[in-house]
Amino acid sequence: MPKLNKNLQRGTNSMASKERFFTTEEICSIINSCSSNGVRHFLYQGLDLSFVPVEQSPTIDPVFIPEPLKQQSLSQAREAFEKEEIKYREDELDLMQIEDPLRYEELLKSGDIVDEET
Repeated sequence: MPKLNKNLQRGTNSMASKERFFTTEEICSIINSCSSNGVRHFLYQGLDLSFVPVEQSPTIDPVFIPEPLKQQSLSQAREAFEKEEIKYREDELDLMQIEDPLRYEELLKSGDIVDEET
């Protein structure tokens, strides 16, 4: 297994620089400290962090839907579902006509399905 050179293991780059690079633990500690103390901007030895205050979301009141509108929405949803179901069954029959034409013909003869094209 190849070994990492010491610069990569310590989190520093190979450039000769006087900047100190922070470890993951140090960065997490800095972030936590800044967060708990309300710091909005932190700049130190090449580490530049900006914090955006999080607004509390207002309490949302439940939406009131009048009963006639509810019924209309339900009937529209039911109608859309029925259309999707019909489309699905038509697609199934189209596929059966291609994949199993004998079974399709048997269902036509028995009256279980109706060919609307004829």
